[in-house]
Amino acid sequence: ESFVRDHPTSKACPYALLMAGRSYELSYGGLGRDTSPLDNALKSYKLLDKQYPYSPYAVKAKALQKNVLEALLAKQEAIIEFYQKQDLTVAADARIKEIHQKMQPEINEIQKDEITAVAKRKEESSKQKNKVTKLAQEQTPPKTVVKNGLYSSNSVYDQKNDKLQFMSCQRGMIIFNIKDTSILPALTSFKTLTSKNGEAVLNIPNGNFASHTINKNCFAHNDLLISNDRIALKTKRQIAVIILEKPARLLLLPE
Repeated sequence: ESFVRDHPTSKACPYALLMAGRSYELSYGGLGRDTSPLDNALKSYKLLDKQYPYSPYAVKAKALQKNVLEALLAKQEAIIEFYQKQDLTVAADARIKEIHQKMQPEINEIQKDEITAVAKRKEESSKQKNKVTKLAQEQTPPKTVVKNGLYSSNSVYDQKNDKLQFMSCQRGMIIFNIKDTSILPALTSFKTLTSKNGEAVLNIPNGNFASHTINKNCFAHNDLLISNDRIALKTKRQIAVIILEKPARLLLLPE
């Protein structure tokens, strides 16, 4: 309970509420004992169900609520039996009325809700699976599109014979996989690329970087051009050239 109070946004809150309720439930001493632990258990289970209805722990809490209500019902039935033996008819009838009007309907409702909770959980699981499937589909590269020997900005191209494989433009840098380490001496000769006329160029004769000229949207529309012997980025900034090993990568970092 302290954990839930102190960390209300934690993903562990549903589990903590379930454990709080279960601890109260197990501390109940049985017939003839104080039922406040059962009341507290029921309170925790209902709070879990209300705040986290799609949690798998909420489904478990439904079944445990029914157990607690049945234990409270057994206590009431024992009291009724005692009153009847003492000929306390009015008191016994009052307890019987409470069972029929409140407790038994609540147990029946919990049983229905338990089925609903399972269905809700399945629905939520299905939604999560659909989200993952959709995300995977969105991440699947489109088919290669070639027009006039130039690959479009968002197309995927065959780089089997290329010495540099374009990976991505992310975290403010351009990343290449170096497939042929024989070009490393040429690459390491560069430390920085200075922008001239709004373009920074890494130019290596006979580099065989790419089998086709490739335009990519990197930091702006069609700002990255990769050809057989050069990599050009439309920018006014200076570019740091960084070589990484294992695996061999080329990083172009605008400063």
